[in-house]
Amino acid sequence: MQVVLLRELSAAFFGVDLIYLLAVGAWLLWTAVGALLGRASLDSSASRVCVLLAFVGLLVPLEVALIRSLPLLLGGVPGAYLALPVQIAASALSLLPASVLLGLLFQWTAKRYLSSDPTRPSLPGRLGRSVAGAYAIESVGGVVGGLAATLTLHWRMQNMALALAAAALACGAGLLVLSSAGAPDAASARTRHVTRGLVRVFALTGLLACLVAGWNGRRLDQWMTSWTHPDAVEAADSPYGRVTITERAGQVCAYENNALVLESEGTESEDFAHLSLLQHPSPRRVLLVSGASAGLLAAVAAHRPDRIDDVDLNEQMVDLLRRHLPASFEASVIGPSVRIVFGDPRRAIAQSVEAYDVIVIAAAEPASAQANRFFTREFFDQCAAHLNPGGLISLRLSSIENLWTPPLVARTGSIYTALRQVFADVVVLPGANNIVFASGTPLTRDPDVLAARLAQRGIRARMVTPRYLRYLYANDRYAAIEALLRRDRALPNTDANAAAYQATSLLWLSKFAPSLAQVDLAGTAEAFGWSRWRSWVLLAIAAGLSLVWRLAGWPRRTALVGIAAGGGMTIETLLLVHYQLKHGVMFQDLGVLLMSVMAGLAAGAWLVDRRARRRAKGAATLPRLFFAAFVALSVATSIGIRTDYGSGLLPIAVMLGVTGALVAGVFACASHGDADQRRLVSPLYAADVLGGSVGSIAASLVLIPLLGLPLTAEWTAALMAIAILLA
Repeated sequence: MQVVLLRELSAAFFGVDLIYLLAVGAWLLWTAVGALLGRASLDSSASRVCVLLAFVGLLVPLEVALIRSLPLLLGGVPGAYLALPVQIAASALSLLPASVLLGLLFQWTAKRYLSSDPTRPSLPGRLGRSVAGAYAIESVGGVVGGLAATLTLHWRMQNMALALAAAALACGAGLLVLSSAGAPDAASARTRHVTRGLVRVFALTGLLACLVAGWNGRRLDQWMTSWTHPDAVEAADSPYGRVTITERAGQVCAYENNALVLESEGTESEDFAHLSLLQHPSPRRVLLVSGASAGLLAAVAAHRPDRIDDVDLNEQMVDLLRRHLPASFEASVIGPSVRIVFGDPRRAIAQSVEAYDVIVIAAAEPASAQANRFFTREFFDQCAAHLNPGGLISLRLSSIENLWTPPLVARTGSIYTALRQVFADVVVLPGANNIVFASGTPLTRDPDVLAARLAQRGIRARMVTPRYLRYLYANDRYAAIEALLRRDRALPNTDANAAAYQATSLLWLSKFAPSLAQVDLAGTAEAFGWSRWRSWVLLAIAAGLSLVWRLAGWPRRTALVGIAAGGGMTIETLLLVHYQLKHGVMFQDLGVLLMSVMAGLAAGAWLVDRRARRRAKGAATLPRLFFAAFVALSVATSIGIRTDYGSGLLPIAVMLGVTGALVAGVFACASHGDADQRRLVSPLYAADVLGGSVGSIAASLVLIPLLGLPLTAEWTAALMAIAILLA
């Protein structure tokens, strides 16, 4: 259910990675609220659990509908961001019903699980049931859900269909709980029989409604899509996001996660292709990165190269475009000189033995970790290794024509610096979209030479004309921007130090809080580095507070659980963002990655619970060991990010599993020491999810945008080291 709703929020808010992280924080916050509701009650009937399961199930498709209608309900302008407070509130409130009920559901089911403990004092050697055991069972459910979410996307199952399947499963689970409950007491048999009958009818009705809706799932999905895209003709969920095609009066538009990526009547793609190929005197072999989905093929073919290779990420996007764009697009795709390969461009280029005259990078700007991978020094190195002598690469970046804020300078400067470290010459054509060229040999800056090439090739473009070329290369902004970028001395954008992604995250936040546009990223990160006295003062204050807390005898059990969950969520956030930066398939692999966390939670809770209860004397030292392991894991995360080592799916999944195991280990240790385990369900589970909420929100809104990934991991290590004093 969580994966379904997170995907919907990502698609609703233009695929910005921070939405994932903010939504996870909100989800955990509301789950904590649910875990605290009615915590004084120690028993829950099967009927109440069944009703709650059915409600949770039916809420999932309803919340999908709510998320898709948010722009309309809140009066948003199509294609524009909502105000940040509205956006955060909308995403948080849309998750509230399901997450609160799930928190309450865990509380009720865990107490039922503990109340039905078959262990008797007369049976020595039996460990009985515990809060940690219930926590482990819940985590196993997360493993199954994550696997199902991943496989269904691989099978091209729409997110709406997955939501209906989850709803049907919840209603079915409610019926199973009801049927497995024992017979009611004789004193209340009649009343309980009537109640169970009504509950059974409610759950059956919900199950049938989900099945009927699933039978018409594609129509339902199309209808909901039309709420924000009235002219939608087709939509599909791909591994990279939701693709929507609209058509009106002959104009076809393509959207990915509600962000416009192509429209058939515009000139932007055509301009980019012509300006790029005019920089080369005779482009015979051209490589495009996401060229088909960006609509570049026809314009590139006008220069009559011998061969056009295109590596595209999103096969479903291209398939939909071929079905709906004019016949000229289909002709450009199947042209005799065109070869399209679907897959990761970075992997494809690394494995290729071909050399090219021009490489055109048409990937989306680095507004997400997925896109940032195509603007790093390592990727530019790959491209340079596959260029013929005199070859060049080109890319484009959205910009502001007349006023560059510090984050925009930092974003563009980091990419410019990365290019300068690989290529001898770099040219930036400023405008609403900056077009950037880089080559190992001097590039052409003479508009007359470029105009002559345009005429020689017989190209009649709508925008790119000799006068337009003179304007681009001779206006005042051209020289001013080049001077600005040379002075800036920004850190290069690399796989390990994603400076462009960090700056773009701040740019996104500055859309809603304009004062953030004046933040000096380099200065902020440096101010809290390890060579600054203020960093050590802050750590000393934190250490002092930990000692005071311990000496004062304040409750440590819930505090330790909350700190472990917050640190674990911060590490999890860093690993997810790092994986997205390297591989760009978060939408596809989110289920597997979350499944790894849940597997770690289940294993950690079960193993530590058994050990702590068999060897009670040594249980007191376990939290210190876990926080020491947190320190090591945080340092390893920082090293992995800085060195780019261990960024594959398996290493990241293993580290996420270890993170979950450490969090669950602290939880299991804290769950011992109370004779009635049912009294610990609400406070410990609430502390766990509340700490995770704080960690997720702090990491996504503050730490990653301002400090970057490696320094955030190092601060997490320092704070986990201080937590040892409290353990």
